[in-house]
Amino acid sequence: MNESLFTQGSLQIRGMSSEEIDSYLANKLDEDTKWRSRCRDVALEKAKEQVENEWNLLMPMGPHESLGHSFLAFQSVSDPLPIVFGGAWLQLSLGQEGLLHGFDILLAHRGKGVGKISLEALHAFAGLHLDVRLIRCRCYGANDKSVNLMASVGYRVSEVNMLKVL
Repeated sequence: MNESLFTQGSLQIRGMSSEEIDSYLANKLDEDTKWRSRCRDVALEKAKEQVENEWNLLMPMGPHESLGHSFLAFQSVSDPLPIVFGGAWLQLSLGQEGLLHGFDILLAHRGKGVGKISLEALHAFAGLHLDVRLIRCRCYGANDKSVNLMASVGYRVSEVNMLKVL
């Protein structure tokens, strides 16, 4: 599944291969575990268990077989080898909505505007090719860079989840 699904400017969006999905989710599990532990004040082991349980509910057949989940790679349009910048996990739901479970830019490419360009391309792709009219996302409140990036491309706070550790 390495063929381009969408090109905007110098960026291509394509589906991830099975190996890329596995690698993406392994990295995402580590990141989500750290953020959840920090934001919910729970031990890393407990945070990892919570993330894994949540993903099992979202994808009961696993990431390769569960319907409605797209794992997308962002890469340059360059020859001979494109450079992969990052990826996204988008779940499609009824009613022309998408839920962005993950959006990640590789560390080497952060701070260069690639995140904003990739999100704008993702929005164009989802609207034109998936008939999505609204994308929701969830950011950890303590992840200021993520919150600011999403706000810079037009996301706004629509719901606030709060917690109190007892």
